[in-house]
Amino acid sequence: MPPILRQPKSAAIFWAALVLYVSALALSGAELRALPGHVPSVVSKLAPLQRMAPTNHLSLAVALPLRDPSGLTNFLQQLYDPSSPQFRHFLTPVQFTERFGPSSEDYEGVLQYARANGFVVTHTHANRLLVNVDTTVANIEKAFSLHLNLYQHPNESRHFFAPDRNPSLPKDVPALEICGLNNYPTLCAADGAGLAPQIPGYIKPNDFVGNDYRAAYVPGVTENGAGQTVALIEFDGFDPNAINQYAALIGVSNVLFTNILLDGATGAFGTVNGGPGEVAGDIEMVMSMAPGAQIVCYEGSFANPQSFSAPFVDVMNQIALDNTARQISCSWGYRGNSLVSPAADEIFQEFAAQGQSFFQGAGDWGADWASYANPPLQTNWTYWPADNPYVTSVGGTELSTTGPGGAWVSETVWNNRTDLRGGYAGTGGVSPNYSIPSWQKSIDMSANGGSAGMRNVPDVAMVADGIGVVETIPSYPGPVSFSEAGTSFATPLWAAFVALANQRGASNNQPPLGFINPTIYQLASGPNYSSLFHDVTLGDNTNLVSGNQFYAQPGYDLCTGWGSPIGQNLLGFLLHPTEPFSILPATGFDSANGGSGNPFNITSQTYTLTNNGSDPFTWSLANTSPWLCISPTNGALMVGASASLTASLRASTAGLPAGNYDADVWFTNLASGVAQNRHFTLEVAQPLIKNGGFETADLSDWTANGYWNHYRTGSEADIASPGGAHSGDYVGIFYGTSQNLYQPETYLDLSQSVATAPGQRYLLSLWLGGNSDMRALWNGATIFEGTNLEFGSGAYNTYSNLKFEVAAAGTAATFVIHFEGNFSMLMDDVSLIPLLPPRLQAVAASDGSIGFTWNAINDLTYQIQFTTDLGQTNWTNFDAPVTATDATMTVSYPIASDAQRFYRVVLLVP
Repeated sequence: MPPILRQPKSAAIFWAALVLYVSALALSGAELRALPGHVPSVVSKLAPLQRMAPTNHLSLAVALPLRDPSGLTNFLQQLYDPSSPQFRHFLTPVQFTERFGPSSEDYEGVLQYARANGFVVTHTHANRLLVNVDTTVANIEKAFSLHLNLYQHPNESRHFFAPDRNPSLPKDVPALEICGLNNYPTLCAADGAGLAPQIPGYIKPNDFVGNDYRAAYVPGVTENGAGQTVALIEFDGFDPNAINQYAALIGVSNVLFTNILLDGATGAFGTVNGGPGEVAGDIEMVMSMAPGAQIVCYEGSFANPQSFSAPFVDVMNQIALDNTARQISCSWGYRGNSLVSPAADEIFQEFAAQGQSFFQGAGDWGADWASYANPPLQTNWTYWPADNPYVTSVGGTELSTTGPGGAWVSETVWNNRTDLRGGYAGTGGVSPNYSIPSWQKSIDMSANGGSAGMRNVPDVAMVADGIGVVETIPSYPGPVSFSEAGTSFATPLWAAFVALANQRGASNNQPPLGFINPTIYQLASGPNYSSLFHDVTLGDNTNLVSGNQFYAQPGYDLCTGWGSPIGQNLLGFLLHPTEPFSILPATGFDSANGGSGNPFNITSQTYTLTNNGSDPFTWSLANTSPWLCISPTNGALMVGASASLTASLRASTAGLPAGNYDADVWFTNLASGVAQNRHFTLEVAQPLIKNGGFETADLSDWTANGYWNHYRTGSEADIASPGGAHSGDYVGIFYGTSQNLYQPETYLDLSQSVATAPGQRYLLSLWLGGNSDMRALWNGATIFEGTNLEFGSGAYNTYSNLKFEVAAAGTAATFVIHFEGNFSMLMDDVSLIPLLPPRLQAVAASDGSIGFTWNAINDLTYQIQFTTDLGQTNWTNFDAPVTATDATMTVSYPIASDAQRFYRVVLLVP
């Protein structure tokens, strides 16, 4: 008989438990295998506080491996290859299960093992990917050969539980992952940048609401999402009163939204910090972009403890099994370190196989998923599942439009560096978990800071700042309006945008888009990129943790991916990714301005139309603008052929009243039905000189003083052809004579006072015909004087142009045109325009030369200058001056040998 050892009571209990534990393993006699990835890496650096109580219950999801994972990978490659006969031939959940799901025998084996170890099976899944169970900590430790301990979280004021080792199971039990074995990662909604609540029922004037999103991203698109379902993954409830109040605010009736409660969720709101606002914001964004879509909130339960991955995979798998939503949005995720869920990876692939698009907010903490602990303790945290290669990760922008309900103007990277913990900004970076997917490998990552070997995020972006929402949260009674920010608003906007595309596709008996990343990257890497996406090239998502990452770049970057959609064009190409009709350039007039006496800076633009396909097609053009002329308006393109057409301002445009004008031109491939849009904007400025063309047929707005013989206005009919008025219908005609006995010397002063900006330089231009002594004065100072002058070519109806540079000393100036003697003069098109400083629009180096493009004023002279040190004040002229021949100038020179040069363009004084 062995000796009796006397020990403290607690130690005796511990050793007894250990003996039973080891005996159970020994008695099983089964060879075990460990499932990797279940122990957070931080556990190795921490001492456990204590063991979890053995009577505590946990709800877990046991995931099974796919039957043929490599076969599924190959199938998905074919499914999203436009050249494959399998392109978009999606599976049903039953077909997916039969082809790739675990076998019935494997599923039954997991059920038997769970029940044999005291687990209560709470739910089974038709695709056999998951088994939901509930059991005690003691049963979990026994079944999986581990201990569950409590630890102090290193960055947060809370405890977390985690196993001390990876779970082990008998080799004949086909388990892939035990979801829910730790709660180290932090659950959060990606709208953490909400500002203070405003007056209930009030949205700030500059906030985006309702139709603002459609006006900016999908102008001219008639689809509203009807017939489509958008699934929202949520982990809190919402107040229907808030949704109804927002619907009334934006003028939407019959909002279609329902809740599906899972895993014990009750629909009550306020159970998660920030949760009610997240849910309401998601619903309201879908309502705004796709007001006709059915919205279904799949709500999972995060009753304590909030275990990693189990609630997520339960909700996702239900959406996959229901298979009613073609587009899915998730703005929730976990912050942690190197987070991966093999169970979720399988469900994301099922979404792709079934033609379901999944959008995930990239996060709101800036570059490289930096921790926002104060002080920062750890970088390269993951915002899971944003880096999964089968999701479309959505970044954030700051959007500018022409006003409420107005057109898109510009976008920059969303970044609010106001938080001491690092600041809120759209998240982006390189995944520490997933290799680079095939559709991302063709991108040159050398300039944007991305990786050639690992998955880069985000993929796309939309507006994430200045979002007007209506929410109800526990701390505020009743619906309250907020001004919010976060990628969680951009994410449902993208899902709703795809609902518009799928609605259009369904009307033409086309399959849904499914996983859009392969198509997005194919399109964005092609010649039509700038007509499909707003390329966000300004800003960064750096923060206090990651101060040098990342900066916006032309093309793909780790701030906004490829950018935001030019919806009216992208919709068609998403449905027809091999559309052969190429139209270059990809934009209309960026901003033509002038008019009312001032010359327009842009008057025409030439387009090249090309057939890049394998079949000929005919095309047509729709243009309803009264001020834009485009010719030709239709034609046919043989395979590989190109044609040109020109869009130009009509002559009558100069007479338009001051204001902003928009025009949309649609090019349609009549074979595929794909329509592409080019948007033109025109700004007709209020002229500084009024009635400079005498189009009122009198001297309105002019002051006339002196002694002259005769004045009249004339039209082309009044003056011998050819010629007539220099432009428009009328011209000023002035006569003087020295034969008057009472006033032997005749003269005429024509003058105007104009509003000016102090210090601004202006170009004074006038067109003259005839002969006279003449003097021009600006604020009393003579700027031009001559005698016996003859203008034009000597013929009465030809003109010469005089230009003068003048400067404003104050807020008003007076100019005078003085004719003297026996004059016989025509004067027309008098204008005064600001001499805007030239701005380099592009600098491009290739093939040993460097090209410069800038905005210009016709006939004025510009000089390219350079310096090698911005600290120096002297700049060196680069080659000879250039006289502008158009509103946009481009010149090229051989590249200099200097290692570094800084360039600028300056306007030379006339």
